[in-house]
Amino acid sequence: MRLVALAIAAPRAVAQAPVDSSLAAYIASVRAVDNHAHPMRAVPAGAPADTEFDALPLDALPPFNVPWRLRTENPDWLAGRRALYGISGDTGSSFRDAFNTARGRVTNAQGARFPEWVLDRVGTEVMLANRIVLGPTLAPPRFRWVPFADALMLPLDTRVVAARTPDTRSLYKKEAALLQRYLRDLGMRAIPRDLDAYVRQVVIPTLQRQRSADAVAEKFEAAYLRPLDFDDPDSTQARRIYAKYAAGGGPGVTEYKTLEDYLFRVIARECGRLGMAVHIHATDIAGGFYLSRGSAPHLL
Repeated sequence: MRLVALAIAAPRAVAQAPVDSSLAAYIASVRAVDNHAHPMRAVPAGAPADTEFDALPLDALPPFNVPWRLRTENPDWLAGRRALYGISGDTGSSFRDAFNTARGRVTNAQGARFPEWVLDRVGTEVMLANRIVLGPTLAPPRFRWVPFADALMLPLDTRVVAARTPDTRSLYKKEAALLQRYLRDLGMRAIPRDLDAYVRQVVIPTLQRQRSADAVAEKFEAAYLRPLDFDDPDSTQARRIYAKYAAGGGPGVTEYKTLEDYLFRVIARECGRLGMAVHIHATDIAGGFYLSRGSAPHLL
């Protein structure tokens, strides 16, 4: 056997060309569009806290680990506070005092405009606000409303499907409460007894109300609850399942999936008719039982 040595020349180091100052200045002037955020309202001192920033807030879940970048001890958060409020100092009590003083001064000075002040400071022109309702201090054109559609897919009792994990046991309760809120907004106390009536009297009017209130899209947080494998089910089967449980009791996972898959398509088509986008949330950090493979986009 003959060995052949190959001489591979090391790449030559090339100095980076100077940055075009005019291009850098232009890039710095471009303001962002934040496509997914949960901004909180500016709440006066002593007023109730804002609880409408998410349909499925993570504090509803049992304790779970989060990535380092999202932990409060990550120094990025400290750097963010310094940059936002223009303060310096170490990480001890002197910094905490300076931070609390600066934050109090800014919030008092800005009042209801505080959320817009934050957008200006971070270079964001428009923020798509994923919220149950938009509410005061979060107004267009800087904040654009994206309400939640999952509750409309869950008209029946969810206790059977919720029992799968400790996470889903808490999250499905949040969806049931949101559906009751949507019903109250329509002056209804209970869902109709057949699926077509539910779509006609609850789903479509709710989406229309949200669109008339300037919603630009509907958000599905379904991946917290189930995989995103929305099939195209037989509508007759979906109607049968709905009618079977509309008066009480809850379907199992397979039956409920059929109904959800049907209603997902109803909601998506109505969004298209109304000129709203459909946003589908996916993450791999939410809770101790989240299945990231269930949120893979190709499942759609």
